[in-house]
Amino acid sequence: MPRRKRLPPHDLQRRLDENPNDKMRVIQEFFAEREQAGDIEGAAYAATVRMLEMERVAAVEEGRNMSLKQISPLLKLFAVLGFVAAVIFALLGVWLIYLGSTGQTEFTLIGQTFKSANVGIAAIFIAAVTFLFTIRPILKLLRQAIR
Repeated sequence: MPRRKRLPPHDLQRRLDENPNDKMRVIQEFFAEREQAGDIEGAAYAATVRMLEMERVAAVEEGRNMSLKQISPLLKLFAVLGFVAAVIFALLGVWLIYLGSTGQTEFTLIGQTFKSANVGIAAIFIAAVTFLFTIRPILKLLRQAIR
């Protein structure tokens, strides 16, 4: 039984898998081979893959170079409002503790049940959760902007 000739897309993918850090060189070599062999379809495929790889590299570089000036005004507004809400809840909680307010408080937040004998402590808990849910996405965005 004669051996089947490997199809160019599979051959290119095998080469890319073998050299993941040097994709552009591998694609250019494959393009030159296909063009020299007279395989127009294989060369066009390699040119398409090369263009897609160039766009992917450009998108990664653009993401790395994103400045903090490009942050959406709506995101800034949510961040500020989240911090303001956390501070208000925390101050309210301290004030309620100072007043000596008592009362059995029980609520479920994100699947966690919180019980307290003081309403002020519950308000401080809500402030902490609000602060954490506000700060995590902002820190993630800053980390991506710094990279």
